[in-house]
Amino acid sequence: MGSKRIVAVLAAAAAIEWAVWAWRPGGFWLLISVGTALLGVLALWLRRGWVQDGGPRQGDFAIGLGGAVGLYAVFWLVSLLLPHVWPSAIYQLAALYTLVAVAPWQLVGILAALVVAPGEELFWRGLLLPALRERGLPPWAAVVAAAACYGAAHLFSGNPLLAVAAFAGGLAWGAMYLRIGRLSPVIISHALWDLAVLLFFPLR
Repeated sequence: MGSKRIVAVLAAAAAIEWAVWAWRPGGFWLLISVGTALLGVLALWLRRGWVQDGGPRQGDFAIGLGGAVGLYAVFWLVSLLLPHVWPSAIYQLAALYTLVAVAPWQLVGILAALVVAPGEELFWRGLLLPALRERGLPPWAAVVAAAACYGAAHLFSGNPLLAVAAFAGGLAWGAMYLRIGRLSPVIISHALWDLAVLLFFPLR
């Protein structure tokens, strides 16, 4: 994918993220689901992301579960330190959980796991990361650059903590994709992590 097309798809992602966060909290889960679904469709159209790496395989759930548990453990430890190193982040975290409460938890779970997580992974790891590698970036530089773009897109939320969390998650899922070479376990990891953090084991 050429440099101009990379810039174009990043601009499209930025526009979608702005729309999602500019109109919050009204219709937040509808907006983020439609937006990330569009990103996922765009990724499949431009790169055949999920199809290109062979699709799901046996054992993907176990790999994804392990990745989600490991990432959750890191975020849990960081959450214990937040009051001491970044006191205002506690209020930013509370604001994020307020968004969860604007819709029934069952709907949040379905949309987060089946729409938002797959859409984000198809776009940021399935499309952008390989495109950056094709432009000559070394593998780990591409992971960092894609994660930085992913985190920056979340700055439209006005919540720095969310942007930092997205960057950290982007690094983990990018490294996972780089290591395994397939997107399915990464999507599963992201979906399970979302369910844990948002609903079943919130970090607050």
